[in-house]
This record gives sequence, C-alpha cells and structure tokens, in this order.
Amino acid sequence: MKGLITMVRTAVCLILLFPSVLLSQTNTKAPSQASTLCKPLPSDIQLQIKQAFDAWEIKEPWGVQEPGDLSATAHERWKSEKPEECPGIAVGQFTGGTTLSYAVLLVSRDHTEPGYKILVYSPKPGDSTYEVTFVEQESHAGAANFFIHRVKISRFFDETSRRKLGIDTSEGILLADAVPKNNEAKDNETEVYFWKNGSYHSQPVDY
Repeated sequence: MKGLITMVRTAVCLILLFPSVLLSQTNTKAPSQASTLCKPLPSDIQLQIKQAFDAWEIKEPWGVQEPGDLSATAHERWKSEKPEECPGIAVGQFTGGTTLSYAVLLVSRDHTEPGYKILVYSPKPGDSTYEVTFVEQESHAGAANFFIHRVKISRFFDETSRRKLGIDTSEGILLADAVPKNNEAKDNETEVYFWKNGSYHSQPVDY
C-alpha cells in the first residue's frame, strides 16, 4: 500500500512538473526583442514580399532586418534610439496625407548574399491593398551596419532647404549607417528619403 501511495505521489509530481518543463522550453523560444519590435507586416505586404522574392529568384533566409542581424556597432547605435523601432521597418506618412506607408529594409539574414533592398508599401487609393515602390538596392557588403527609422523632415531640413529640395511631406525615411564617420575605410552613407513628385529622392545627412 505504501508503495502504491509513493507511485501515485510520483505520478502527480510528474504531471505537475510537465507543464513547467513545457513552459521552460517555451520560454527559451519566447518572443525576443526582435519579435516584440518587429511586429508582423500586414498580410498583403507579406504576400507581396514573397512574390517579389519569387520573381527575383531569392530564397530564404532573406527578410526584414532585425536586431539580431545588426553588427555590434549598428546594434549599439540602434539601441540608443528613443523610442526604439524595428531596425528593418519604418511606418509613417511618407507620401503625405494621413495614410500610413510601410518602409522595409530587406537583407540576407545568414549573410550569404551581400547588400540590401529598401521597398515602401503604400495603400492604394480607395483600396485595402498596397502598392510597392522600389526605393534602393545595394549589392556591396556591410548591410549589417544599416537600419531605418521614420523621421520628421524638419529634423534635418529647415524651411528654406525644404523649398529648395521640393519636399512636400512632413515625414521621411532615415537610412542610418552605423559605421563611424572617422572610419577611413568607408564614407558615412546615412540618408533621408522623401517623397517628391511621385517618387522617392534622397539627401545625405549628418547623423
């Protein structure tokens, strides 16, 4: 009888312990800072990115630049930003008006392919789907040094500069290069992209 009680107690302990083991295993794969900040894009945009990859004959693991994809220097620079944003996604009123557009910085996460691509998805007028604008593509190494942010145009350009450049929106996309300016091996390539006359243009900025 005593042996039976011991067996029952052991079984109960295992039953109680099992969910804890599962929880512990789940926690090791719990959403990281990347998945918290890099929230899923709208499903229509996800589908369009996949279709673009198919057209470009690009296979996974290409995707949105996440914290884990950044170099140590870029991660430290990005982390210092307040508020923090996903390094590969910027959401803002980039084409004017009140509608939100999604800028994405796409990279090869396993670093087998150099370079990056910047695309912006904007709502189609009177439609729930998005149309894509191909903003930039670079094929050189060093993609891990870049991240993007939504920025106020006024942060970098005063009223006179905005008139001269023909900028007619209040928000733009910052492509930040985390390589220090004093690094002689590479010039700083931080730029702000802004909407002008139906397309995106860019200007280098100090950042």
